[in-house]
Amino acid sequence: MQEKADVLIGLSFGRRKATPGNSNERLAAVIAAIQEKMNSVGHAPLPMILQKEVDDAYRQHGDYWITESGSFSIYRNEKDKDGYLDSYEVLRQAWIIMKKEGWEKAVIVAHPDHWLRCAAIAKWFGMEVVSNSALRVQLSTVGYDPQSVQFWTRKRWLFKIWTLAGWIKFWLSRKGEDRQ
Repeated sequence: MQEKADVLIGLSFGRRKATPGNSNERLAAVIAAIQEKMNSVGHAPLPMILQKEVDDAYRQHGDYWITESGSFSIYRNEKDKDGYLDSYEVLRQAWIIMKKEGWEKAVIVAHPDHWLRCAAIAKWFGMEVVSNSALRVQLSTVGYDPQSVQFWTRKRWLFKIWTLAGWIKFWLSRKGEDRQ
C-alpha cells in the first residue's frame, strides 16, 4: 500500500506543555513502522510532511528515518500567525508542498477518530489518499491522552463533539473557496 504513495503526512493529536504527548508519540511510532516496512521490502522510505508535535516525537523515536527527499515540518498557521493550527491548515500547507514536489498520493497518519476528517479534507484539496486495513490496524493503537492541554483530545466523547463541530465548520466555511 505505502509503495503506491508519494508522501506520508502525519497530523498531531493533542499535545502536552513540555512534550508531544502520548498520542503523538504513538503516531510517530506508527510512522517509524511504516518507514521500516518500506525499507524491509526494498523501497525507499517515504518523504514526510509532519505536524510539529508528531515531528518532535518522531525525531525522539529510536528508529528515525530521514529520506532522500527529506521531511517537512508544519508548525504554525501561515494565514494567522497567532491562530490555532487546525487540520485544514495543516493539510492546506501539505498540499502546497505536494504540488511543489509533484506529489499526488499521500498516506495520512492521524488518530483513528481523526483520520476520516483528515482524509476528507485531503481529498477536498485534490490529494489521492492511500490506505489499507493494515494502516487502520496500526492507527487503532493510538489512544487519547488524558494529560493533553487540548481538552478535546483527552477523551473520546469530548473529541466526538469537537469533531462534529469541525465537520460542520469545514463544510459550511469552504463553499466556493479556492482549493489552490
